[in-house]
Amino acid sequence: MSLSNSLRPMRGKSARRGSALVMAVLVILVLTIIGIGVAYFTQIEDRTSGNVKLEKVAFYGAESGLRVGEELLSKALEASLNMDSFLDPPSGTTAYTPPGGGRQAAILSYGTPAVLYENRIMTPPAGASEAAAYTIYVRNNIEDRGQDLDDTDNIMNIVVVGQAVTLRDVGGVPTIDRVLMTKILEEQLYLIPLGTEAGGQKGGNQGGTGAGSR
Repeated sequence: MSLSNSLRPMRGKSARRGSALVMAVLVILVLTIIGIGVAYFTQIEDRTSGNVKLEKVAFYGAESGLRVGEELLSKALEASLNMDSFLDPPSGTTAYTPPGGGRQAAILSYGTPAVLYENRIMTPPAGASEAAAYTIYVRNNIEDRGQDLDDTDNIMNIVVVGQAVTLRDVGGVPTIDRVLMTKILEEQLYLIPLGTEAGGQKGGNQGGTGAGSR
């Protein structure tokens, strides 16, 4: 038997081993790509669910701020306070223009001594990593022919900036560290003094979210 004939079986085995090695490499490559894809889409899903959670926290803060604003303005009516005074930005603060434009708003200041309802932090549930916070603003409705600081139709808007935030301790006081998500709600109120008959609320939904959210 010649030398060339004796090498033919060895070459056949080598070719089969090379083919098996290529197949193994391809299988590993495909599995690696699948693994990376699964990890990527899992990460995207986690981020999406996290954003939904933050939106709920911010919306909860904005809704709570609306209820607080309604209560405070109701107390002001009962006390026969000058409602126009709420439209003037308190000393040391600046007017705020909500997204979408319209008339400027002033931070709600109420009480004696005056309390600014700015960055009010709500107690988070036990174990929660985020807290809800809100800032309450008041502005004259856009339909009023009066100026920003002159309410002539007994209709005013409450604008609340709700936020999902993380907190840090500053001298034993919880303080906003980072703002993670913001939700803005606006409600239009028809201010009705006690003992008077209510007319139709123009362009709003008394006791509910009037102008919607942004």
